[in-house]
Amino acid sequence: MPKFLSPWNICFLAIMIFAGCRHSLRESQQPAIYNAWNARYEYDPLTRKMYSVSQGQQVGLSWSRDTEGRIDSLHFYSGSEGIGGDESLIEAYRAKIDRKRDSTWEAERESRILQVRDQIANLDSNKSSDSEIVPEETNLENSEDSGVDPFLPIPDIPGLDQTETTQSPENGNEVSPFLPIEPVGENTGDDGLPSLP
Repeated sequence: MPKFLSPWNICFLAIMIFAGCRHSLRESQQPAIYNAWNARYEYDPLTRKMYSVSQGQQVGLSWSRDTEGRIDSLHFYSGSEGIGGDESLIEAYRAKIDRKRDSTWEAERESRILQVRDQIANLDSNKSSDSEIVPEETNLENSEDSGVDPFLPIPDIPGLDQTETTQSPENGNEVSPFLPIEPVGENTGDDGLPSLP
């Protein structure tokens, strides 16, 4: 047995290994965000801000609302000063939405340009063709409603007194659909609704 492996040296070596491998947790070595687990929320009624405080500093999520109750600001505090872990979640969300809008805007713009180019190409090809498209003429005499002019409004308007007739120079004694509508009762503008006290 070699001389340096004496029982005292082995015990000393074991103690050194045990002491060296043992994790010595100090308060400064614990991540600061762990303080958010023990944080308590406080509310400031002047700024309408709800924030979490642990050991005298803000840590975790905090937010505030505007006068209409909408979330005005949303911040995440890492608890470590100077490292840069704090961020405004509203600004990050707005930046993400802006990037998404810009990407969809470009895609929509390109698709619209291609659509207009296709329409112009189709229009040019239709102009260059020799065949002319003749619209079909409809024969109104063969239809069932040959006596009805489709451009006149319907004479069955509610509230219209159908007994009054006006003289039309071409049709004789016919009901005109353009008679004024007379109110049934007193014209108060409320259309028969009960009056308010």
